[in-house]
Amino acid sequence: MSQSEKSDSQDYQFGTYVDRPDRWWSEEDDTRVRRKLDARILPFLFMNRSNIGNAKVAGMTADLHISDSQYEWLLTVFYIGYIVFQFLLICYKFIKPSRFMGTCVFFWGVAAILQATAFNWSGLMATRFFMALFEAGYGTGVALYLSFFYPRHEIGYRFAWFVVGSAVASAIAGSVAYGIQSATVSIANWRLIFLVEAGPTVILGVALFFFLPDSIQSSKFLTPYEREVAEARLYRAKIDQRNAIENEKTNKNASLLQRIKHALNTQFNFKNGADALKDPVSYINAVLLFIVNNGFASIPVYLPTILSQMGYTALRAQAFSAPPYAVAFVLAVILSYAADRLRTRGVLIMIMTAVGLTGYFMLATIEDNHTRYAGVWLVVLGLFTFIPLCYSWLITNSAGESKRGIALVIFGTIGQCSPLLGTRLFPATEAPYYRKGMYVSAGLLVAGFVIEGLAIVYFYSINRAKDKAFKQSASSKEEQDGEVTPTERPLQYQFKIDTKTEEGRQEQHLRYLDIAENREKSIYFRYSL
Repeated sequence: MSQSEKSDSQDYQFGTYVDRPDRWWSEEDDTRVRRKLDARILPFLFMNRSNIGNAKVAGMTADLHISDSQYEWLLTVFYIGYIVFQFLLICYKFIKPSRFMGTCVFFWGVAAILQATAFNWSGLMATRFFMALFEAGYGTGVALYLSFFYPRHEIGYRFAWFVVGSAVASAIAGSVAYGIQSATVSIANWRLIFLVEAGPTVILGVALFFFLPDSIQSSKFLTPYEREVAEARLYRAKIDQRNAIENEKTNKNASLLQRIKHALNTQFNFKNGADALKDPVSYINAVLLFIVNNGFASIPVYLPTILSQMGYTALRAQAFSAPPYAVAFVLAVILSYAADRLRTRGVLIMIMTAVGLTGYFMLATIEDNHTRYAGVWLVVLGLFTFIPLCYSWLITNSAGESKRGIALVIFGTIGQCSPLLGTRLFPATEAPYYRKGMYVSAGLLVAGFVIEGLAIVYFYSINRAKDKAFKQSASSKEEQDGEVTPTERPLQYQFKIDTKTEEGRQEQHLRYLDIAENREKSIYFRYSL
């Protein structure tokens, strides 16, 4: 039976190829499965949380008599909640993702809509806190969720769709706010902004319940054969692969408590998870997120205000806040795709850090409004493209789902502390140039640029040591045996392989299997620079 026939066969039993050591699926199978997963997963990954900045310009603070200090607390309380509930992303391992993510997104949307009903500062504080709670469970964990379906070298590009989706949402928010503020309606414009922009999120939450796949094994849009191809592409350790299959069978009719107990016993590798706590990679990326998140979190909520105080009318400020985000989305997707193809991220991160740094210095030192608007573009382009690259740098340099999960908790907890500073760097007393905030943000990016360079050197030195060990192993094997089997010395220990050939793809397959079993200790594992 051919592979295409197998993919359509109703009699095919999942698990047939689990123990085969060779790469038994074709490039066409690989591409077909990947495209099906993309079509079913990526359209459902987005969220917008920046519309409070548009609402402020539309009159929210004036109507509710909110002071500048109180507005800062509205932004700060969100990140306090986000940090406190960061641990919720572990629920992805215990609760069906469609249920967990759907619940988080639905109630996030409800909390966002309730902002429109607030009649004082306290009411807004409560809604912002609950928004943080539900986003903490959903946001950072999307990267972990993607690892259930894609190999680590494919996650970066797909996670970029989620992260930069916030850029698209911000662009839409600016455009919608422009339309609302120029319209005559019976309720306050700022209330309508919350209602109109949060409404689709509630609908998305409901859609996640019905359309988002929970696992490869339960993905009915894939044929049984395609599900096995999708599982094999992940290159999980054999024990993890079998546990995933068994876990799906057990969880079909199990209660939540039973699923948690079973997952703790089979799916969560405590040793692998603990490795993240002592791995410098977890903290390098967390510090970088801390540095860039200072601006990433503050720019969207302050940008309309900054533009309005550059001399633009409130209406034009809403409109001008949209274009930079739209371009940032396109650039981030392109760079994330290039990073996955080139298997390098550090250099791209350094370039985008320099772009954002240049923008902050322009905003801090130049008073011409047109030039400063160009600086705004550079900041948005630099920061919004940095985030998905930083996430994917952590993911590709962490082997094992459990380790990635704990690494993401560290990453999010440390990284999300930065907005506590960033949301308080632009008080009204610093208007219209906000030089202190601009200089602090620029200084942090200078530190980030240095850390990124040192991280590249650190990863490069480890890779060089592995290269040396690799060559020594090859020489030693040749001296001892003269001739060895392909599984003992795949492709004669060739350092570089041509994955366009069948022989090269089989060699790459064997190396991925070795990495799955031995993780970072594998002689084939290389850190992404």
